[in-house]
Amino acid sequence: MRAGDPDAPRFTPHRERGTVEAQQDAVVAEFQPHLAEPPAIDATEIGLLRLFLRRYVTDCARRRRYASMNGAVRLFAELGVTRSAGRRG
Repeated sequence: MRAGDPDAPRFTPHRERGTVEAQQDAVVAEFQPHLAEPPAIDATEIGLLRLFLRRYVTDCARRRRYASMNGAVRLFAELGVTRSAGRRG
């Protein structure tokens, strides 16, 4: 037998059915919230990404993977342009 308050609510694994208004007020989860607002990259993330890309470009050059290297160089250059444009404005 359970000790304590006999009128205290007990655990039940099933939700109690509420009124229609209560069910309509429930928060609906967004399955793809990144599509609602495009993500923004802050200066710290840009710095880390540029560091990674520099190392990746070097690794691709050593392994003679020139197509991957060229794509990484383009992304590196694009990050440099957006970074400097953000500082001006």
